[in-house]
Amino acid sequence: MKKYIFFLILLSIFAHSKSQDLPIYKQYMLNSFLLNPAAAGQSNCVNVNFTDRHQWLNFENAPNTQTLSVFARSSLFKTKRETYHGLGAIIFSHKNGLNSEKGFQLTYAFHSQMLMDDNSREKYYFSLGISFVGCVFSFDGSKISTLNPDPNIDNSEKNLFSPDFNAGFLIYGSHFSLGISGTHLLKQRIGSYNKEEPYFPRHYFLFSSYKFDLPDRKTAIEPSLSFKMSEINFVKADFNLKLHLGKLFWVGISYENALSEQAEGGNAINFFTGFFISESFQTALAYQYGFTRIQNYNFGSIEFLLAYKFCVKQRKY
Repeated sequence: MKKYIFFLILLSIFAHSKSQDLPIYKQYMLNSFLLNPAAAGQSNCVNVNFTDRHQWLNFENAPNTQTLSVFARSSLFKTKRETYHGLGAIIFSHKNGLNSEKGFQLTYAFHSQMLMDDNSREKYYFSLGISFVGCVFSFDGSKISTLNPDPNIDNSEKNLFSPDFNAGFLIYGSHFSLGISGTHLLKQRIGSYNKEEPYFPRHYFLFSSYKFDLPDRKTAIEPSLSFKMSEINFVKADFNLKLHLGKLFWVGISYENALSEQAEGGNAINFFTGFFISESFQTALAYQYGFTRIQNYNFGSIEFLLAYKFCVKQRKY
């Protein structure tokens, strides 16, 4: 009975939070590796990104997430169609009330040139990526308070390790990207006692972007679109627009539209800004305002990003 109550509480937390996945940040336009493992090794640099997100400011025990990601590309052999191998890793920590997650993701991606535009000499690639994810789910039952003592409630701390896999496919060039990815491919159950326990449903992500250079060659507009889908029948779309002002500064706006009643988070609007401290180091900030009833009790959500890239050799696609 105690085990049943624990997993029932754990399921309710997952169902009403963003903890069903490795959290997908609102600045995935800067770090698509968080969205798709096939992006590992997409650029010819070592990329290091740190993201810190705090949801529902001024809300007690609100969700907060920190992620550190690293990925790079290596060339094992040369052919007429360039082939690369990408490696990446993610360490993440997520906390939401009594529930917390800590884990890692190890990624391998295969990249190969598809074609080259004879006029612009731009190269286009495809990549396939797969990730192993190890996560420890914790639940602190000692913080549960009831009006009357209940012997059926276990007030101890529970920990559960869950291995899983993510996979993705990506087509990209210097101005264009189109990818699809999936998480929780093993559909691991929350616990190991019987087949009736709830499981983590598979989630699928579709993302596409294109960067348009304006005539002055100093400004560019980059619209993008993403869809998030799940086996539990919810669909959510993000409509994003990013404006590059020279090589040092950019601003953006994004609208999240819940296309089904089951979509988590509801509708929201996001504002972005970022700038390059140096050629290799940039910082960015995002603010989210939700159009849901819970917005009446908080000041929105904020997300901070630091990104550094070390390029051994510059290479044009």
